[in-house]
Amino acid sequence: MKKTAKKNKTVIIGLLIIALLALGGAAYVKFGQKPEAVSSTTPPPAGPSHDTPPPEPSPGTPPPAPNPSHPPASTLAKPIGPGNNTSNVSLSGATGMESVCRSVPGASCYIQASKDGQVLKVSEAKVIGSTSGSDGVILNWDAKQLSAGQWQIQAIAAKDGQTAASDAQALMVRP
Repeated sequence: MKKTAKKNKTVIIGLLIIALLALGGAAYVKFGQKPEAVSSTTPPPAGPSHDTPPPEPSPGTPPPAPNPSHPPASTLAKPIGPGNNTSNVSLSGATGMESVCRSVPGASCYIQASKDGQVLKVSEAKVIGSTSGSDGVILNWDAKQLSAGQWQIQAIAAKDGQTAASDAQALMVRP
């Protein structure tokens, strides 16, 4: 009886080892392939390798132009705003406007109006605080800066040399 039990244990252990080896081999084949071994319909990116650092410029030479195949690490998303604007305002009535600009903390925001190629910065710029990014900043401005007609109002955000504009909202200014 002892020999049979010992033999059964040995067989079971052997089968477990074979099963583990088979699973391990299958896992290697399935997950252990190098990326180059996988076929792709997307061509490799143009330009220098991502692993190769750019060469150091010699003193007195201008910095290299930006490479479109290697965009900056982060891009400023368009802000949310101006919001809270009415769709029309009369210059003979109350013309105080309140707009909101929501962007990333540290971004500077202002409101601009455009009509027939004319672009006006109609509010002062405010910087979004580190805790108010989702709340944004409130920007007060006066519609009396605008002439009668259909204007497009946008929130403009700027940070780290990047600028982004919100979707435009129409504002009809009446005399």
